[in-house]
Amino acid sequence: MKIKSKKAVDGVGTMIIFIAMVLVASVAASVLVMTSSALQDRAYAVGNEARERLVTGIDVISILGNADVLNEEIESLEVLIRLSAGSPDVQLKSAGMTFTSKDFSLGATLQTQTNDIDLNGDPFDTIHGETVTTNYTISRDLDGDIYEDQIRIVSYNSSVDALEFKLSKNDRIAFAILNDKIEVGNVINVSDVMIKEEDYGTGNLAWGFVTAELTITEANVIKPTDGALKITLNPIEYVCSLDNINHLIPETRYCSVTSLGNSNFIVESGEILRLLYKFSDAKVLKPNQKVEFQFVPKRGSIVSFSLTIPDVISAQKITLWP
Repeated sequence: MKIKSKKAVDGVGTMIIFIAMVLVASVAASVLVMTSSALQDRAYAVGNEARERLVTGIDVISILGNADVLNEEIESLEVLIRLSAGSPDVQLKSAGMTFTSKDFSLGATLQTQTNDIDLNGDPFDTIHGETVTTNYTISRDLDGDIYEDQIRIVSYNSSVDALEFKLSKNDRIAFAILNDKIEVGNVINVSDVMIKEEDYGTGNLAWGFVTAELTITEANVIKPTDGALKITLNPIEYVCSLDNINHLIPETRYCSVTSLGNSNFIVESGEILRLLYKFSDAKVLKPNQKVEFQFVPKRGSIVSFSLTIPDVISAQKITLWP
């Protein structure tokens, strides 16, 4: 009986060891399966990303410079692009452009109707019955920071005055230069004058535009009865064409004109788009200047070109590439 009992105990012990081994093996197998699945998913994702980077891309057809022949300088660029063969569509809203030289490093994103400041679709119109003087008056939130901004008349030089905007919270100062002095009998007639930061409109960032048709009845005062003063945020509307490049914010924005295809900010197969970019007055391109240009999509390959400005600028359009 004792022997049989000992055999039974040994059998139970062996069974326990066997079950433990099965459990350990099961856990190990489960870990291996999970690890293998995670590695497979990771490899699949990396493969897709690598394939997307290799396939997704833009072909640059040409790069043209728009020149000021008199001053021998390139003021803006036109980059003609299309989708690379086999590439999926490219979203311009998430793509950027960069320009680098020994004198500057600039980056630009797509200019659209709402990517700068939110006016809730309501333009700042005809001063709302307010009078503008040489003292700051309350206007409204122009820069989208929920703080009220201010406006006043200032002297630009002996010939013309300007509207000065105090964009509150950060106390940014911007200016719109008028065509005459605010003096009795003078006619202020300007269309889409940029509201620009720094030094009376010579800064690089445009916050909006001023359009005015006024006949001044009191010196240094603009009254609602003097006519129409319209102030709108940049851009007034999404306008991008070779004839309206003045609506484009210099340096920090580019815009697209569809030469062939749909105007939806997406580069699709068979479409040809012209990207417009404008330099500020301080960073126009001069003869023999070298600039590195890059088009950087959110996904896909980066397109890079080295541009050299010709030593003679004798035409309004200069081919910089090819």
